[in-house]
Amino acid sequence: MIRHSFRLFMILWSICLSFGFAPASQAQAQPCTFTFAAITPDYETKALSLSWMATAPLGYDNVAIQVRQDGITVEDPTAHTPFRLFALPTKPVLLDMSNLKPGKFALHALIVDANGNPCQNNDRQPYESAQGDLSWSPPEIDYTISSFDIDHEKRVITFKLEIANWEPNIIYQASVESKGVIIGATQKLVLDADSVTVDVPITSGDIRKLTDPMDVMVKVHLVRTREIQQADREHGLTIPLPDKLSFVTWLGKTVSAGLSDVRIVMGILLVMAGLVVYRVFAPDSKPTQADRVRVPRRPKNPDVPKASAVRVRITQAATPLHENVLTINDFPCLIGRNKYLEHGALSQTDNKKFVNVRNDHQVSRQQLEIRRHGEQYTLANVGGNIAVVNGKPTAPNHSVQLSSLHPTIVEIGEQTKLELQPH
Repeated sequence: MIRHSFRLFMILWSICLSFGFAPASQAQAQPCTFTFAAITPDYETKALSLSWMATAPLGYDNVAIQVRQDGITVEDPTAHTPFRLFALPTKPVLLDMSNLKPGKFALHALIVDANGNPCQNNDRQPYESAQGDLSWSPPEIDYTISSFDIDHEKRVITFKLEIANWEPNIIYQASVESKGVIIGATQKLVLDADSVTVDVPITSGDIRKLTDPMDVMVKVHLVRTREIQQADREHGLTIPLPDKLSFVTWLGKTVSAGLSDVRIVMGILLVMAGLVVYRVFAPDSKPTQADRVRVPRRPKNPDVPKASAVRVRITQAATPLHENVLTINDFPCLIGRNKYLEHGALSQTDNKKFVNVRNDHQVSRQQLEIRRHGEQYTLANVGGNIAVVNGKPTAPNHSVQLSSLHPTIVEIGEQTKLELQPH
């Protein structure tokens, strides 16, 4: 009886093994195998196309793929998990590589069951397949800088920036260095076209008073908004003497050459002697009190600005020690909120200059607009929210005039304060 029961138990055990119902110690009779078959980068979609060949015991239906770069795991940018999970018998899949930096990287794969338990090899260790020495090399930003111009009076260096492979997610910043020290720089601005004219204001030193030509280095830094790839370029430039000083130098040389001629010197001395004699012996021709006519002075209008720019200072209650100061030369200029731009950034949008205010959700996307009317400047509330101007609430579609004698204080949103003054 016992012998027959043992035979029946062995038969049932064999049936369980054939259908995969063995206990944990015996469930994995077949070892795992996994090999990457094809790895193809797709830089346009910023993804990696993968296919593989694999075998696994019953129940191990998934593969977990991990991306590593510089010894660090690169998370899935969507799920924010260290592994990206796919079905094992599948067609080629796409891995999102938008957060991968250019350079070498490696792929690691684990075959797992529905509970995430890894498949084991013959030594009862988790089976892992790795593919290293791979390279992620997105195309570089191809651009040129040319057509340099120097305006001594405005203290600005202007050049043309052209992008061969332009796309709308590129940010640029330009700076000017002299002897390793930055003497001027732009804000970080969005490149909204494949060709733009860049104005770099010189804020350190006065190029209008140069006594010798100055050698400078113009640097341009470009980066994609998702920090996938960046590019830097430099261009050497010499700032010449301003035209006014060149004329003075020419005049000095002319006078020096004239003084070397004895005849010219004698003529100058005779003219000066004649003026002295006339001054001594000429009758007194000063007008009497009755002859004097008082000429009324032309009344001054203190509110008429003498310059063609408006200075804007931005502060917020959350960061009272930090402020952004901008000089606006082109009008009209909008002030509003754009979550894709840096706080305090000055950019171009819809044929208008745009000053961005971040970290204040009560600020409208287009809150204020600075307008120029001849030599007068006005500030219009073009948004749907109320703005407080010099302590007085200002309703939408209402304008106030800006004064050049004192700054106009404007409060918008929950914590943003602006000071505007023509100068």
